[in-house]
Amino acid sequence: MLTGELPRRVRPAQLVGRSINGTLSLERLPRLAEYAAGGSLSASLAFAEDQAQRYLLVTGEVRAVLRLPCQRCLTEMDWSFETNVQWGLAGDDAVAAHLSKTLDLDPVLLERDGTLDLEESLSDEVLLGAPMDAMHSTACSDTALWRSGDVA
Repeated sequence: MLTGELPRRVRPAQLVGRSINGTLSLERLPRLAEYAAGGSLSASLAFAEDQAQRYLLVTGEVRAVLRLPCQRCLTEMDWSFETNVQWGLAGDDAVAAHLSKTLDLDPVLLERDGTLDLEESLSDEVLLGAPMDAMHSTACSDTALWRSGDVA
């Protein structure tokens, strides 16, 4: 098991039968850094081959805590996210379509050199689960901000 700061890219074929655990800072994830004022992302991923050894699979968990502006009161709030991933790694679009349709896996395209871009793939997972309009789950801290106009 590899732990610590996650690398930008990995070679999944070399990690079959192994797992990696680690974190990524938002500074390394520009698309998430544009969306959030701060936060952290961690992942625990296991690499395997399917039984017929035709596809590489990645399973695991992705967790993030992002600092987002509440769209109701405009103050920052922590938004927690956790999801399980089941990626089927594909070298081209045809294989990706097959993985999605027949094996019910989320297809992830490998780079031309056979590497998996972890930063992009993990960013995709978080952005797909992120709210379009983040809001506190309970009443915002200052309800006076909800009023407009003259108060009688």
